[in-house]
Amino acid sequence: MISEQNGLYFFSAWLQANAALFAIVGIFTVYKLQSLEGTITSAKALLQHMGGIGEADIANYAGKNSDGKEEMLGLFKNSPPVHRELSYWKKATEDILKVKQFILPAMRNTSIGMILSGLGIMLINILPCWGILTLMITVFMLEVYILATIIKRTKTIFAIH
Repeated sequence: MISEQNGLYFFSAWLQANAALFAIVGIFTVYKLQSLEGTITSAKALLQHMGGIGEADIANYAGKNSDGKEEMLGLFKNSPPVHRELSYWKKATEDILKVKQFILPAMRNTSIGMILSGLGIMLINILPCWGILTLMITVFMLEVYILATIIKRTKTIFAIH
């Protein structure tokens, strides 16, 4: 039989595990985003230093979407160093979008797991024993799914760039 104490330990442990996963994935995501932002900053600095492209062109390039950046790349095909740095910048910008796209579902699922665990802690005294068991099984299955999602998505994120 599931006691109140066991339920509290179970939901508390899952809540802490989710919080730890959230923090670890967040740290790695911030690291990856900062690395990609560093690539963009380096490209901007090199473009300003080497010349061949004006400040207005750099500002214009920064404000363009991927297709606009591709169009501007065509204008600088005759200048390989400028073309190379603009290409790095474009790739880093696309990679930032990919990282954000891949990480949001994992973080959302982890948040849902934390909410369910918190609900389990709050409802431990209210729900009957079978209700607690059902919630425990649901939380456990969700946690397995969350872990699989996080592993899959972080592998994809670190394969970027």
